[in-house]
Amino acid sequence: MDEAGWHALRRARASYDEPFETNPDGSYRPRITVNPINEPYTGSYHQASTSSSSGTWAPPPGPPPGSSANPPGYYAHANHPPSWMPNEEKMAFEGKERPTLSAIERSNSYGRLDRMEPHLQFLCGPLLRYDTVYAGKWHGAILIVTADAGSVYSPHPRVALVWDPLRPRPARLASSSSGSHYLSPASTLTPSPGGSHPGALYGGVQYGPPPSAPPSWTPSEYAGSSTVLADDIYVYHGPYGSCTFWRMMIEVPLGEAEMTVAYRINGGHEICFTVPGREQNLRWAAYSVDGLDGIDPNPGRHKMLSTLIGGAGAWIPYPSHSILTYMGPQTWMIMLDCRAERTLNRVCSEATYRRMFDRLWELPASVKHIVVQLGIPIAYPRMNFLETALESSFNPFVALGKKNKMGMGTLVNKFNMDAELLDDLMDHWTAKNHKKERNWFVEQLQSFALLKKVRITFLSGDVHCAAVGVFKTLSSSIPVNPVVDHRYMLNVVTSAIVNTPPPAGVQTMVASLSDKTHKTMHYAQTDEAMIPIFQQDTDGKPPKSKNIMGRRNYTIVEYDSQTQELFFDIRVEKTKGIGTTVGYWIRAPAPGWNV
Repeated sequence: MDEAGWHALRRARASYDEPFETNPDGSYRPRITVNPINEPYTGSYHQASTSSSSGTWAPPPGPPPGSSANPPGYYAHANHPPSWMPNEEKMAFEGKERPTLSAIERSNSYGRLDRMEPHLQFLCGPLLRYDTVYAGKWHGAILIVTADAGSVYSPHPRVALVWDPLRPRPARLASSSSGSHYLSPASTLTPSPGGSHPGALYGGVQYGPPPSAPPSWTPSEYAGSSTVLADDIYVYHGPYGSCTFWRMMIEVPLGEAEMTVAYRINGGHEICFTVPGREQNLRWAAYSVDGLDGIDPNPGRHKMLSTLIGGAGAWIPYPSHSILTYMGPQTWMIMLDCRAERTLNRVCSEATYRRMFDRLWELPASVKHIVVQLGIPIAYPRMNFLETALESSFNPFVALGKKNKMGMGTLVNKFNMDAELLDDLMDHWTAKNHKKERNWFVEQLQSFALLKKVRITFLSGDVHCAAVGVFKTLSSSIPVNPVVDHRYMLNVVTSAIVNTPPPAGVQTMVASLSDKTHKTMHYAQTDEAMIPIFQQDTDGKPPKSKNIMGRRNYTIVEYDSQTQELFFDIRVEKTKGIGTTVGYWIRAPAPGWNV
Protein backbone atom coordinates (compact mmCIF):
# COMPACT_ATOMS: atom_id res chain seq x y z
CA MET A 1 0.00 0.00 0.00
CA ASP A 2 3.04 2.24 0.02
CA GLU A 3 2.86 2.53 -3.79
CA ALA A 4 1.12 5.79 -4.68
CA GLY A 5 0.00 4.37 -8.02
CA TRP A 6 1.29 4.50 -11.53
CA HIS A 7 -1.33 7.10 -12.55
CA ALA A 8 0.10 9.61 -10.07
CA LEU A 9 3.64 8.80 -11.17
CA ARG A 10 2.71 9.22 -14.82
CA ARG A 11 1.13 12.62 -14.15
CA ALA A 12 4.17 13.73 -12.14
CA ARG A 13 6.54 12.75 -14.92
CA ALA A 14 4.40 14.50 -17.53
CA SER A 15 4.36 17.65 -15.42
CA TYR A 16 8.12 17.48 -14.94
CA ASP A 17 8.73 17.13 -18.69
CA GLU A 18 6.49 20.08 -19.64
CA PRO A 19 8.44 22.94 -21.25
CA PHE A 20 8.82 26.05 -19.11
CA GLU A 21 7.09 29.19 -20.37
CA THR A 22 9.31 32.24 -20.79
CA ASN A 23 8.72 35.97 -20.56
CA PRO A 24 9.58 38.37 -23.45
CA ASP A 25 12.92 39.14 -21.82
CA GLY A 26 13.86 35.43 -21.79
CA SER A 27 13.31 34.85 -18.05
CA TYR A 28 11.29 31.83 -16.94
CA ARG A 29 7.69 32.35 -15.96
CA PRO A 30 6.72 30.74 -12.62
CA ARG A 31 4.15 27.98 -12.71
CA ILE A 32 2.74 28.87 -9.29
CA THR A 33 2.17 32.36 -7.97
CA VAL A 34 2.87 32.60 -4.24
CA ASN A 35 1.11 35.34 -2.32
CA PRO A 36 2.58 37.07 0.76
CA ILE A 37 2.19 35.29 4.08
CA ASN A 38 -0.76 36.11 6.33
CA GLU A 39 0.90 38.24 9.00
CA PRO A 40 1.43 41.94 9.70
CA TYR A 41 4.11 43.91 7.92
CA THR A 42 7.41 43.30 9.70
CA GLY A 43 9.94 44.30 7.10
CA SER A 44 8.94 42.20 4.07
CA TYR A 45 7.59 43.67 0.86
CA HIS A 46 3.85 44.18 0.45
CA GLN A 47 1.59 45.40 -2.27
CA ALA A 48 1.44 49.15 -2.75
CA SER A 49 -1.81 50.86 -1.87
CA THR A 50 -2.05 52.51 -5.29
CA SER A 51 -3.57 50.56 -8.15
CA SER A 52 -0.44 50.38 -10.25
CA SER A 53 -0.42 48.26 -13.38
CA SER A 54 3.32 47.74 -13.24
CA GLY A 55 2.98 44.89 -10.76
CA THR A 56 5.63 46.38 -8.46
CA TRP A 57 5.63 45.84 -4.71
CA ALA A 58 6.46 48.30 -1.96
CA PRO A 59 6.10 48.52 1.81
CA PRO A 60 3.02 50.30 3.18
CA PRO A 61 3.32 53.96 4.15
CA GLY A 62 4.79 54.63 7.59
CA PRO A 63 3.02 56.43 10.46
CA PRO A 64 2.81 60.24 10.59
CA PRO A 65 5.81 62.00 12.16
CA GLY A 66 5.72 61.84 15.94
CA SER A 67 3.18 59.03 15.97
CA SER A 68 3.87 55.87 17.96
CA ALA A 69 1.31 53.84 16.04
CA ASN A 70 2.44 50.75 14.21
CA PRO A 71 2.04 50.64 10.41
CA PRO A 72 -1.14 49.01 9.18
CA GLY A 73 -0.87 45.29 8.62
CA TYR A 74 -1.42 43.75 5.21
CA TYR A 75 -3.15 40.39 5.03
CA ALA A 76 -2.93 38.71 1.66
CA HIS A 77 -5.47 36.25 0.36
CA ALA A 78 -4.43 32.69 1.07
CA ASN A 79 -3.68 30.25 -1.71
CA HIS A 80 -6.02 27.67 -0.22
CA PRO A 81 -9.83 27.64 -0.04
CA PRO A 82 -11.46 29.36 2.97
CA SER A 83 -12.74 26.02 4.25
CA TRP A 84 -9.26 24.56 4.80
CA MET A 85 -9.57 25.03 8.56
CA PRO A 86 -12.43 23.77 10.76
CA ASN A 87 -14.58 26.44 12.36
CA GLU A 88 -13.33 25.88 15.90
CA GLU A 89 -9.67 26.21 14.93
CA LYS A 90 -10.43 29.14 12.63
CA MET A 91 -12.22 30.98 15.44
CA ALA A 92 -9.27 30.31 17.74
CA PHE A 93 -6.94 32.00 15.27
CA GLU A 94 -9.23 34.89 14.39
CA GLY A 95 -10.01 35.59 18.03
CA LYS A 96 -6.38 36.34 18.84
CA GLU A 97 -4.91 39.81 18.40
CA ARG A 98 -2.06 39.57 15.90
CA PRO A 99 1.22 40.94 17.24
CA THR A 100 2.93 43.73 15.32
CA LEU A 101 6.37 43.55 16.92
CA SER A 102 9.54 43.97 14.92
CA ALA A 103 11.95 41.07 14.46
CA ILE A 104 14.25 42.45 17.17
CA GLU A 105 11.35 42.92 19.60
CA ARG A 106 10.09 39.40 18.98
CA SER A 107 13.55 37.96 19.57
CA ASN A 108 14.09 39.96 22.77
CA SER A 109 10.71 38.90 24.15
CA TYR A 110 12.04 35.34 24.60
CA GLY A 111 14.96 36.48 26.71
CA ARG A 112 18.53 35.37 26.27
CA LEU A 113 18.92 31.62 25.80
CA ASP A 114 21.87 29.71 27.10
CA ARG A 115 24.42 29.05 24.39
CA MET A 116 26.51 25.92 23.94
CA GLU A 117 30.17 26.20 24.83
CA PRO A 118 31.90 25.00 22.74
CA HIS A 119 29.47 25.46 19.90
CA LEU A 120 27.89 22.52 18.06
CA GLN A 121 26.22 23.01 14.69
CA PHE A 122 23.14 20.81 15.10
CA LEU A 123 21.62 19.10 12.06
CA CYS A 124 19.27 16.84 14.01
CA GLY A 125 18.32 16.26 17.62
CA PRO A 126 18.58 15.91 20.43
CA LEU A 127 16.52 12.72 20.12
CA LEU A 128 15.76 10.97 23.41
CA ARG A 129 15.42 7.19 23.39
CA TYR A 130 14.07 5.12 26.27
CA ASP A 131 15.74 1.74 26.65
CA THR A 132 14.49 -0.01 29.79
CA VAL A 133 14.45 0.03 33.60
CA TYR A 134 17.05 -2.19 35.24
CA ALA A 135 18.10 -2.42 38.90
CA GLY A 136 15.94 0.58 39.80
CA LYS A 137 17.47 2.85 37.16
CA TRP A 138 15.94 4.41 34.04
CA HIS A 139 18.24 3.70 31.06
CA GLY A 140 18.18 5.59 27.79
CA ALA A 141 20.23 7.49 25.24
CA ILE A 142 20.43 10.88 23.55
CA LEU A 143 21.30 11.16 19.86
CA ILE A 144 22.50 14.29 18.09
CA VAL A 145 23.82 14.85 14.57
CA THR A 146 26.24 17.73 14.07
CA ALA A 147 27.86 19.30 11.02
CA ASP A 148 31.62 19.02 11.30
CA ALA A 149 31.94 22.40 9.61
CA GLY A 150 30.96 24.92 12.27
CA SER A 151 31.23 22.59 15.28
CA VAL A 152 33.96 22.55 17.91
CA TYR A 153 34.74 19.09 19.30
CA SER A 154 37.38 20.06 21.83
CA PRO A 155 36.55 19.58 24.63
CA HIS A 156 34.46 16.52 23.80
CA PRO A 157 30.64 16.96 23.42
CA ARG A 158 28.92 16.16 26.70
CA VAL A 159 25.54 16.13 28.37
CA ALA A 160 24.92 17.24 31.95
CA LEU A 161 21.85 15.82 33.72
CA VAL A 162 20.15 17.05 36.89
CA TRP A 163 17.20 15.42 38.66
CA ASP A 164 15.33 16.12 41.85
CA PRO A 165 12.13 14.41 43.07
CA LEU A 166 11.07 17.73 44.67
CA ARG A 167 11.50 19.84 41.53
CA PRO A 168 8.15 21.19 40.21
CA ARG A 169 7.10 19.85 36.80
CA PRO A 170 6.68 22.24 33.84
CA ALA A 171 3.11 23.25 33.02
CA ARG A 172 1.39 21.59 30.07
CA LEU A 173 -0.53 23.14 27.23
CA ALA A 174 -4.27 22.78 27.51
CA SER A 175 -5.77 20.43 24.95
CA SER A 176 -9.09 19.46 23.50
CA SER A 177 -10.36 16.30 21.90
CA SER A 178 -13.37 14.14 21.38
CA GLY A 179 -13.62 10.40 21.42
CA SER A 180 -15.41 7.20 20.63
CA HIS A 181 -14.88 3.82 22.19
CA TYR A 182 -15.36 0.11 21.88
CA LEU A 183 -15.86 -2.00 24.99
CA SER A 184 -14.98 -5.68 25.07
CA PRO A 185 -17.82 -7.91 26.36
CA ALA A 186 -16.13 -8.25 29.74
CA SER A 187 -14.88 -4.70 30.18
CA THR A 188 -15.71 -2.96 33.45
CA LEU A 189 -15.28 0.46 31.87
CA THR A 190 -18.20 2.77 31.21
CA PRO A 191 -17.80 5.55 28.63
CA SER A 192 -16.29 8.67 30.10
CA PRO A 193 -18.34 11.83 29.48
CA GLY A 194 -16.66 14.57 27.50
CA GLY A 195 -12.94 14.81 27.93
CA SER A 196 -12.73 13.58 31.52
CA HIS A 197 -10.72 10.48 30.65
CA PRO A 198 -6.91 10.80 30.80
CA GLY A 199 -6.82 10.03 27.09
CA ALA A 200 -8.47 13.40 26.48
CA LEU A 201 -5.19 15.08 27.39
CA TYR A 202 -3.79 14.02 24.02
CA GLY A 203 -6.05 15.80 21.55
CA GLY A 204 -5.52 18.84 19.39
CA VAL A 205 -3.52 21.66 20.91
CA GLN A 206 -5.48 24.67 22.09
CA TYR A 207 -3.87 27.72 20.56
CA GLY A 208 -2.62 30.26 23.04
CA PRO A 209 0.50 31.55 24.76
CA PRO A 210 3.30 29.08 25.55
CA PRO A 211 3.22 27.40 28.98
CA SER A 212 4.71 29.40 31.76
CA ALA A 213 8.17 28.38 32.94
CA PRO A 214 8.39 26.70 36.35
CA PRO A 215 9.28 28.99 39.23
CA SER A 216 12.88 29.37 40.32
CA TRP A 217 14.12 26.13 41.80
CA THR A 218 16.81 25.34 44.32
CA PRO A 219 18.05 21.72 44.36
CA SER A 220 17.02 19.77 47.43
CA GLU A 221 19.11 17.30 49.40
CA TYR A 222 17.65 14.50 47.23
CA ALA A 223 18.90 15.99 43.95
CA GLY A 224 21.39 14.13 41.79
CA SER A 225 23.46 14.89 38.73
CA SER A 226 25.77 13.28 36.21
CA THR A 227 27.85 14.24 33.16
CA VAL A 228 28.22 11.89 30.20
CA LEU A 229 30.63 12.21 27.29
CA ALA A 230 29.28 11.50 23.81
CA ASP A 231 30.39 8.59 21.64
CA ASP A 232 30.82 9.27 17.93
CA ILE A 233 29.05 6.24 16.45
CA TYR A 234 28.91 7.18 12.76
CA VAL A 235 30.31 9.69 10.29
CA TYR A 236 28.36 10.57 7.14
CA HIS A 237 30.18 12.07 4.17
CA GLY A 238 27.85 13.95 1.85
CA PRO A 239 28.12 16.38 -1.05
CA TYR A 240 28.14 19.35 1.35
CA GLY A 241 30.63 18.01 3.86
CA SER A 242 30.69 15.52 6.70
CA CYS A 243 28.51 15.20 9.79
CA THR A 244 28.90 13.16 12.96
CA PHE A 245 26.33 11.07 14.84
CA TRP A 246 26.83 11.28 18.61
CA ARG A 247 25.23 9.02 21.23
CA MET A 248 25.18 9.64 24.97
CA MET A 249 24.11 6.72 27.18
CA ILE A 250 22.32 7.99 30.26
CA GLU A 251 20.82 6.49 33.41
CA VAL A 252 18.69 8.01 36.17
CA PRO A 253 17.85 6.36 39.52
CA LEU A 254 14.09 6.18 40.01
CA GLY A 255 12.36 7.63 43.06
CA GLU A 256 9.08 6.93 44.80
CA ALA A 257 7.12 9.16 42.41
CA GLU A 258 7.55 10.43 38.86
CA MET A 259 10.34 12.95 38.50
CA THR A 260 11.53 15.63 36.08
CA VAL A 261 15.00 15.21 34.60
CA ALA A 262 16.73 18.21 33.00
CA TYR A 263 19.70 18.04 30.69
CA ARG A 264 21.96 20.43 28.78
CA ILE A 265 24.28 19.59 25.90
CA ASN A 266 27.54 21.55 26.16
CA GLY A 267 25.84 23.88 28.64
CA GLY A 268 23.18 24.93 26.15
CA HIS A 269 19.42 25.29 26.47
CA GLU A 270 17.79 23.16 29.19
CA ILE A 271 15.51 20.34 28.04
CA CYS A 272 13.30 18.32 30.39
CA PHE A 273 11.69 14.89 30.35
CA THR A 274 9.84 12.86 32.98
CA VAL A 275 10.62 9.42 34.38
CA PRO A 276 8.10 7.31 36.33
CA GLY A 277 8.26 6.26 39.95
CA ARG A 278 9.65 2.87 40.83
CA GLU A 279 6.22 1.24 41.08
CA GLN A 280 4.51 3.26 38.35
CA ASN A 281 3.59 1.92 34.91
CA LEU A 282 4.60 4.05 31.96
CA ARG A 283 2.12 6.05 29.90
CA TRP A 284 3.37 5.74 26.34
CA ALA A 285 2.45 6.21 22.70
CA ALA A 286 2.98 4.11 19.57
CA TYR A 287 3.22 5.13 15.93
CA SER A 288 4.42 3.58 12.68
CA VAL A 289 7.97 4.96 12.33
CA ASP A 290 11.38 3.27 12.51
CA GLY A 291 13.95 4.32 15.13
CA LEU A 292 17.67 5.02 14.70
CA ASP A 293 20.33 3.09 16.55
CA GLY A 294 23.92 2.01 16.22
CA ILE A 295 24.59 -1.67 15.53
CA ASP A 296 27.18 -3.78 17.29
CA PRO A 297 27.97 -6.72 14.96
CA ASN A 298 29.23 -8.88 17.82
CA PRO A 299 26.51 -11.35 18.95
CA GLY A 300 25.53 -10.97 22.59
CA ARG A 301 26.85 -7.42 22.93
CA HIS A 302 24.96 -4.16 22.64
CA LYS A 303 24.87 -0.80 24.38
CA MET A 304 21.12 -1.07 24.93
CA LEU A 305 20.27 -3.40 27.82
CA SER A 306 16.88 -4.25 26.27
CA THR A 307 18.33 -5.69 23.05
CA LEU A 308 18.11 -9.41 22.22
CA ILE A 309 20.63 -10.60 19.64
CA GLY A 310 19.12 -13.17 17.30
CA GLY A 311 20.49 -15.33 14.35
CA ALA A 312 22.61 -14.04 11.24
CA GLY A 313 20.32 -12.74 8.47
CA ALA A 314 20.22 -14.30 4.98
CA TRP A 315 20.83 -10.96 3.23
CA ILE A 316 21.91 -8.59 6.05
CA PRO A 317 25.43 -9.23 7.42
CA TYR A 318 24.35 -8.57 11.03
CA PRO A 319 22.37 -10.57 13.56
CA SER A 320 18.79 -9.58 14.25
CA HIS A 321 18.14 -7.05 17.01
CA SER A 322 14.91 -7.56 18.95
CA ILE A 323 14.04 -5.57 22.07
CA LEU A 324 12.45 -6.62 25.36
CA THR A 325 11.76 -3.55 27.45
CA TYR A 326 10.15 -2.64 30.76
CA MET A 327 6.97 -0.56 30.51
CA GLY A 328 6.11 -0.83 34.20
CA PRO A 329 5.85 -3.45 36.96
CA GLN A 330 2.78 -4.98 35.23
CA THR A 331 3.66 -4.40 31.55
CA TRP A 332 6.56 -5.42 29.31
CA MET A 333 6.96 -5.12 25.55
CA ILE A 334 8.82 -7.33 23.11
CA MET A 335 9.68 -5.70 19.77
CA LEU A 336 10.48 -8.52 17.40
CA ASP A 337 12.94 -7.88 14.57
CA CYS A 338 11.04 -9.29 11.58
CA ARG A 339 13.39 -7.85 8.92
CA ALA A 340 16.97 -8.99 9.44
CA GLU A 341 16.27 -12.72 9.04
CA ARG A 342 13.35 -12.52 6.63
CA THR A 343 13.39 -14.64 3.51
CA LEU A 344 10.69 -15.59 1.06
CA ASN A 345 9.64 -18.48 3.31
CA ARG A 346 10.64 -17.27 6.78
CA VAL A 347 10.06 -14.28 9.05
CA CYS A 348 12.30 -15.10 12.03
CA SER A 349 14.77 -17.88 12.71
CA GLU A 350 14.38 -20.61 15.29
CA ALA A 351 17.25 -19.04 17.29
CA THR A 352 15.39 -15.72 17.58
CA TYR A 353 12.15 -17.37 18.70
CA ARG A 354 14.03 -19.49 21.26
CA ARG A 355 15.86 -16.52 22.79
CA MET A 356 12.66 -14.49 22.85
CA PHE A 357 10.68 -17.11 24.78
CA ASP A 358 13.61 -17.83 27.10
CA ARG A 359 13.63 -14.17 28.13
CA LEU A 360 9.84 -14.00 28.42
CA TRP A 361 9.81 -16.93 30.84
CA GLU A 362 12.26 -15.03 33.06
CA LEU A 363 9.86 -12.11 33.60
CA PRO A 364 8.63 -11.63 37.19
CA ALA A 365 5.26 -12.95 38.34
CA SER A 366 3.94 -9.38 38.76
CA VAL A 367 3.67 -8.95 34.97
CA LYS A 368 0.06 -8.91 33.74
CA HIS A 369 0.49 -7.78 30.14
CA ILE A 370 3.02 -8.39 27.38
CA VAL A 371 2.78 -6.29 24.24
CA VAL A 372 4.26 -7.99 21.16
CA GLN A 373 5.20 -5.31 18.66
CA LEU A 374 5.28 -6.49 15.05
CA GLY A 375 5.96 -4.20 12.12
CA ILE A 376 3.17 -5.81 10.06
CA PRO A 377 -0.25 -6.87 11.46
CA ILE A 378 -0.73 -10.53 12.30
CA ALA A 379 -4.54 -10.39 12.46
CA TYR A 380 -5.63 -8.39 9.41
CA PRO A 381 -7.79 -8.85 6.27
CA ARG A 382 -6.31 -11.30 3.75
CA MET A 383 -5.54 -10.35 0.16
CA ASN A 384 -4.56 -13.79 -1.10
CA PHE A 385 -6.56 -13.43 -4.29
CA LEU A 386 -4.52 -10.35 -5.22
CA GLU A 387 -1.32 -12.19 -4.34
CA THR A 388 -2.31 -15.02 -6.70
CA ALA A 389 -3.24 -12.60 -9.48
CA LEU A 390 0.09 -10.78 -9.29
CA GLU A 391 2.02 -14.04 -9.34
CA SER A 392 0.30 -15.16 -12.54
CA SER A 393 2.37 -15.00 -15.73
CA PHE A 394 -0.84 -14.16 -17.59
CA ASN A 395 -1.36 -10.87 -15.75
CA PRO A 396 -1.26 -8.25 -18.55
CA PHE A 397 -0.17 -5.38 -16.30
CA VAL A 398 2.82 -7.30 -14.91
CA ALA A 399 3.76 -8.41 -18.43
CA LEU A 400 3.73 -4.80 -19.65
CA GLY A 401 5.72 -3.73 -16.58
CA LYS A 402 8.44 -6.29 -17.26
CA LYS A 403 8.81 -4.88 -20.77
CA ASN A 404 8.50 -1.28 -19.49
CA LYS A 405 5.64 -0.60 -21.88
CA MET A 406 2.90 2.06 -21.60
CA GLY A 407 4.59 3.62 -18.55
CA MET A 408 4.08 0.52 -16.41
CA GLY A 409 7.73 -0.15 -15.66
CA THR A 410 7.25 0.95 -12.05
CA LEU A 411 4.78 -1.90 -11.46
CA VAL A 412 7.69 -4.35 -11.14
CA ASN A 413 10.82 -4.23 -9.02
CA LYS A 414 14.32 -4.15 -10.47
CA PHE A 415 15.62 -7.22 -8.64
CA ASN A 416 13.60 -10.12 -10.02
CA MET A 417 10.97 -8.25 -12.09
CA ASP A 418 8.14 -9.41 -9.83
CA ALA A 419 5.19 -7.09 -9.21
CA GLU A 420 6.15 -4.34 -6.76
CA LEU A 421 2.92 -4.73 -4.80
CA LEU A 422 3.51 -8.49 -4.60
CA ASP A 423 6.61 -7.83 -2.50
CA ASP A 424 4.49 -5.88 -0.01
CA LEU A 425 1.83 -8.61 0.11
CA MET A 426 4.40 -11.37 0.64
CA ASP A 427 5.78 -9.32 3.53
CA HIS A 428 2.56 -9.93 5.49
CA TRP A 429 2.17 -12.58 8.15
CA THR A 430 -1.02 -13.66 6.37
CA ALA A 431 0.79 -14.32 3.05
CA LYS A 432 0.61 -17.95 2.02
CA ASN A 433 4.38 -18.42 2.39
CA HIS A 434 4.27 -17.25 6.03
CA LYS A 435 0.92 -18.65 7.13
CA LYS A 436 2.33 -21.81 8.70
CA GLU A 437 4.92 -19.87 10.71
CA ARG A 438 2.27 -17.33 11.74
CA ASN A 439 -0.09 -19.99 13.07
CA TRP A 440 2.73 -21.71 14.96
CA PHE A 441 3.78 -18.39 16.53
CA VAL A 442 0.23 -17.63 17.68
CA GLU A 443 -0.12 -21.12 19.19
CA GLN A 444 3.17 -20.75 21.07
CA LEU A 445 2.04 -17.43 22.53
CA GLN A 446 -1.28 -18.97 23.54
CA SER A 447 0.49 -21.74 25.45
CA PHE A 448 2.85 -19.24 27.06
CA ALA A 449 -0.06 -16.97 28.08
CA LEU A 450 -1.95 -19.88 29.62
CA LEU A 451 0.95 -21.13 31.76
CA LYS A 452 2.47 -17.74 32.64
CA LYS A 453 -0.97 -16.16 33.18
CA VAL A 454 -0.30 -13.01 31.18
CA ARG A 455 -2.36 -11.21 28.55
CA ILE A 456 -0.75 -11.04 25.11
CA THR A 457 -1.56 -8.07 22.84
CA PHE A 458 -0.09 -7.40 19.40
CA LEU A 459 0.79 -3.87 18.28
CA SER A 460 1.47 -3.25 14.58
CA GLY A 461 1.69 -0.63 11.84
CA ASP A 462 2.80 -0.46 8.18
CA VAL A 463 -0.59 -0.59 6.41
CA HIS A 464 -1.46 3.14 6.67
CA CYS A 465 -4.81 2.36 8.31
CA ALA A 466 -6.06 2.01 11.87
CA ALA A 467 -7.77 -1.23 12.87
CA VAL A 468 -8.11 -3.79 15.66
CA GLY A 469 -8.03 -7.53 14.99
CA VAL A 470 -8.54 -10.25 17.57
CA PHE A 471 -7.75 -13.91 18.20
CA LYS A 472 -10.13 -15.72 20.56
CA THR A 473 -11.32 -19.18 21.53
CA LEU A 474 -13.59 -20.75 18.90
CA SER A 475 -17.13 -21.22 20.17
CA SER A 476 -20.21 -22.38 18.31
CA SER A 477 -22.64 -20.98 20.86
CA ILE A 478 -21.98 -18.51 23.66
CA PRO A 479 -18.67 -16.59 23.23
CA VAL A 480 -16.03 -17.23 25.88
CA ASN A 481 -15.59 -14.39 28.36
CA PRO A 482 -12.39 -12.58 27.27
CA VAL A 483 -11.23 -12.28 30.89
CA VAL A 484 -10.91 -16.07 31.23
CA ASP A 485 -9.90 -16.69 27.61
CA HIS A 486 -6.13 -17.12 27.32
CA ARG A 487 -6.49 -17.11 23.51
CA TYR A 488 -8.02 -13.61 23.54
CA MET A 489 -5.31 -11.45 21.93
CA LEU A 490 -5.95 -8.06 20.37
CA ASN A 491 -3.94 -6.78 17.42
CA VAL A 492 -4.00 -2.98 17.58
CA VAL A 493 -2.95 -1.55 14.21
CA THR A 494 -1.85 2.10 14.26
CA SER A 495 -0.49 3.51 10.99
CA ALA A 496 0.62 5.98 9.83
CA ILE A 497 1.36 9.14 11.79
CA VAL A 498 2.78 11.03 8.78
CA ASN A 499 2.15 9.18 5.52
CA THR A 500 -1.24 9.60 3.91
CA PRO A 501 -3.77 6.74 3.77
CA PRO A 502 -3.95 4.37 0.80
CA PRO A 503 -6.20 5.30 -2.16
CA ALA A 504 -9.95 5.12 -1.62
CA GLY A 505 -10.20 2.02 -3.84
CA VAL A 506 -7.69 0.14 -1.73
CA GLN A 507 -9.46 1.15 1.48
CA THR A 508 -12.77 -0.07 0.06
CA MET A 509 -11.22 -3.40 -0.90
CA VAL A 510 -9.62 -3.92 2.53
CA ALA A 511 -12.87 -2.91 4.27
CA SER A 512 -14.88 -5.40 2.19
CA LEU A 513 -12.44 -8.18 3.12
CA SER A 514 -12.48 -7.29 6.82
CA ASP A 515 -15.86 -8.99 7.38
CA LYS A 516 -14.73 -12.28 5.89
CA THR A 517 -14.68 -15.30 8.22
CA HIS A 518 -11.30 -17.05 8.40
CA LYS A 519 -11.03 -20.69 9.46
CA THR A 520 -7.24 -20.82 9.25
CA MET A 521 -6.78 -21.64 12.95
CA HIS A 522 -9.99 -23.49 13.70
CA TYR A 523 -7.87 -26.64 14.03
CA ALA A 524 -6.35 -25.00 17.15
CA GLN A 525 -9.75 -23.95 18.58
CA THR A 526 -8.92 -20.36 17.61
CA ASP A 527 -11.13 -17.90 15.80
CA GLU A 528 -10.07 -14.54 14.40
CA ALA A 529 -11.96 -11.44 13.33
CA MET A 530 -11.81 -7.66 13.03
CA ILE A 531 -13.43 -5.63 15.81
CA PRO A 532 -15.89 -2.90 14.68
CA ILE A 533 -14.27 -0.22 16.83
CA PHE A 534 -15.13 2.68 14.49
CA GLN A 535 -18.84 3.09 15.20
CA GLN A 536 -18.77 6.62 13.77
CA ASP A 537 -16.42 8.71 11.67
CA THR A 538 -14.34 11.54 13.10
CA ASP A 539 -17.11 14.02 12.22
CA GLY A 540 -19.81 11.97 13.98
CA LYS A 541 -21.30 10.65 10.73
CA PRO A 542 -21.64 6.94 9.85
CA PRO A 543 -18.23 5.56 8.81
CA LYS A 544 -17.37 3.97 5.50
CA SER A 545 -16.18 0.96 7.47
CA LYS A 546 -16.50 0.06 11.13
CA ASN A 547 -13.39 -2.13 10.94
CA ILE A 548 -10.88 0.02 9.03
CA MET A 549 -10.09 3.75 9.39
CA GLY A 550 -8.05 5.29 6.58
CA ARG A 551 -6.78 8.40 8.37
CA ARG A 552 -3.47 9.35 9.96
CA ASN A 553 -3.28 8.17 13.56
CA TYR A 554 -1.23 7.13 16.56
CA THR A 555 -2.07 5.26 19.78
CA ILE A 556 -1.75 6.07 23.48
CA VAL A 557 -1.29 3.12 25.84
CA GLU A 558 -1.87 3.22 29.58
CA TYR A 559 -2.23 0.63 32.33
CA ASP A 560 -5.35 0.87 34.49
CA SER A 561 -4.23 0.00 38.02
CA GLN A 562 -7.83 -0.40 39.25
CA THR A 563 -9.01 -2.95 36.64
CA GLN A 564 -5.54 -4.25 35.63
CA GLU A 565 -6.57 -3.69 32.01
CA LEU A 566 -4.33 -2.22 29.33
CA PHE A 567 -6.00 0.78 27.73
CA PHE A 568 -5.41 1.56 24.02
CA ASP A 569 -6.60 4.93 22.74
CA ILE A 570 -6.26 5.21 18.93
CA ARG A 571 -6.04 8.92 18.16
CA VAL A 572 -7.31 9.52 14.61
CA GLU A 573 -6.72 12.81 12.80
CA LYS A 574 -9.99 14.69 12.47
CA THR A 575 -8.97 17.06 9.68
CA LYS A 576 -5.75 16.78 7.71
CA GLY A 577 -2.99 19.08 8.89
CA ILE A 578 -4.74 20.66 11.89
CA GLY A 579 -3.75 18.33 14.73
CA THR A 580 -7.14 17.75 16.33
CA THR A 581 -7.77 14.05 16.93
CA VAL A 582 -10.68 11.80 17.83
CA GLY A 583 -10.13 8.87 20.17
CA TYR A 584 -11.32 5.29 19.65
CA TRP A 585 -10.80 3.20 22.77
CA ILE A 586 -10.40 -0.49 23.47
CA ARG A 587 -9.06 -2.41 26.44
CA ALA A 588 -7.10 -5.63 26.77
CA PRO A 589 -8.61 -7.37 29.83
CA ALA A 590 -6.53 -8.63 32.71
CA PRO A 591 -5.68 -12.37 32.71
CA GLY A 592 -8.47 -13.98 34.74
CA TRP A 593 -8.01 -17.69 34.14
CA ASN A 594 -6.68 -20.20 36.66
CA VAL A 595 -3.36 -21.91 36.04
